Amino acid sequence: MAIFNGFKGSAIAGLAIGVGAAFVAPALLPVIRTLARPGAKAVIKAGVQAYEQARVALAELGEVTDDLVAEVRAELAAEHQQASEPQRPGVTQATASSPAAPPLSATPGASPENFVLSRTG
Repeated sequence: MAIFNGFKGSAIAGLAIGVGAAFVAPALLPVIRTLARPGAKAVIKAGVQAYEQARVALAELGEVTDDLVAEVRAELAAEHQQASEPQRPGVTQATASSPAAPPLSATPGASPENFVLSRTG
């Protein structure tokens, strides 16, 4: 069988290489470890630094997103309040508000999540 003639030669060569590597490997492993350790350490160090930078960037992105959501909620609350107030002829928005009522930002504990859409007082 002519098909397997080439295979027998390469199988014997592969077997010889495997046996040779098995004998040489114990002698080469300490050298390979010594050479590969600094490279592996550098790769791991770069990975940890990239992870830390990504974590900080994502935290900043979360803060910016939270701020934007708070601004939008405040605007929606203000729009809803303006839409729900009855419009009286001759009275402007500036004169319609009570001067004694503190602004929402000065109210203790005021945050966009705590806004009440109806005004009391």
